[in-house]
Amino acid sequence: MVFYALLLSLYDDERYLCRESTLSFVEGDAKGVLHEEQFTITDEEIESLKQELLIAVAEIVAGKFLVDRELAEKSTYAQLIRLLNI
Repeated sequence: MVFYALLLSLYDDERYLCRESTLSFVEGDAKGVLHEEQFTITDEEIESLKQELLIAVAEIVAGKFLVDRELAEKSTYAQLIRLLNI
């Protein structure tokens, strides 16, 4: 929900600012009861996600994931790293 609130905040139109949202589940639980979950999204959560995404993009562009051996051992792209001999 925070990701969608971030996208809407970047639209530059206050009509689309989102700080509360509701998920309505379309399938009932074991008893057949439908549920709704409400969420409140703070400016801090949006800013935190924005910063996290900016850091991730910078690391991807710089190719840091290609030389991080610890990450390579924990992830499915380890074979690619070995093939590239990095």
